Amino acid sequence: MPLRSMESCNKVTNVSVMTGWPPSRPEQIKRFLGLNNLRAWIAWRPDELLMMSGYFPFWGASLLVYFADAEPVLFVPQIEPRDHIPGGLRVQEYPWGDLKCGDPYSVLISAIGDQLGKHGIQNEQVGLNTGAFRISLPIQAAEQIPIPDDFAERLSVLAAKRDINCRTGFANLYLRKTPEEVDAIRLANRVANVGLQAFYENSQPGVTEAEVATAVESIIYRQIGSDGISHSRAWAMVQSGPNSADAGRFNRSTGRRLTNGDLVLI
Repeated sequence: MPLRSMESCNKVTNVSVMTGWPPSRPEQIKRFLGLNNLRAWIAWRPDELLMMSGYFPFWGASLLVYFADAEPVLFVPQIEPRDHIPGGLRVQEYPWGDLKCGDPYSVLISAIGDQLGKHGIQNEQVGLNTGAFRISLPIQAAEQIPIPDDFAERLSVLAAKRDINCRTGFANLYLRKTPEEVDAIRLANRVANVGLQAFYENSQPGVTEAEVATAVESIIYRQIGSDGISHSRAWAMVQSGPNSADAGRFNRSTGRRLTNGDLVLI
C-alpha cells in the first residue's frame, strides 16, 4: 500500500496493510521496516530473537536476519539445541563450537553478507540495534553470552541505518503485545505464582534462606514439560531478618534460619 512519507512529498514508502487488530507480530515488524525504508533487520539480542521469531536462544550466540520481502534466516551455532527452534524458520549453521575454527564470527558475518547480497540489499537498507543495554539473557544464563566485545561493531559493517528514529521505532515494537504473547505472559505469571506459593509455604521458623530458595527453584523448574513449557527458571534468592536490609543492594541466600517476626524477601 503506497503511502506518502511525512518527510518529503516526492518520496513514497511502501507500508504493509494490517488486516486485523491487534496486528500480528510479522505485520508490526514489516510496517516498521517499511516506515523506516529498511529491507532487513539484523537481530542478535535474545529478546529481539524471541520477539521477531518466537525463538529463544540457548547459548545466546544466534542471529536472525529479518527481511521485509522474504522469509527470515536464523543463524545458529553448530552446537545449539534444535528441539526448541520454531518450525518454518530457515536455519543456517555456523561453526561456533567447532574447535577447529579459530574465528566463527567472521564466518557468520560473511554468511549474513551473502544472504543480504543474494536479495540485492544495500547496507543503508539494513537496521541493527548495536546497544547491549537492558539485554535479556539466553537459556544458558549461568554463563556470559559467548560473543566478542566488538561483535555489534563487526556487524555494523553490514547495517548502515542506525538513526534515532529507527531505534525508537524498533523499541516501540516491544510496547504492543500480540494475543499469543499475552498468553505467554499469563503462563509465566501462573508459573511465578506457583513459586510464590512455595515461598509462603516454606517460610517457617527454623528453615534456612537457602532451603526456602531451593523449594521455590525446584517447583519452578518442575514446570518444564507442562503447558508447552520448555524453559523455566526462578533464580530464587531469599533474604530474611537483618539480611533483608541488603535486598536490592545485592541478592543472595544464606544459611541463616528464619525466626518468628522476621521480614522475609524473595
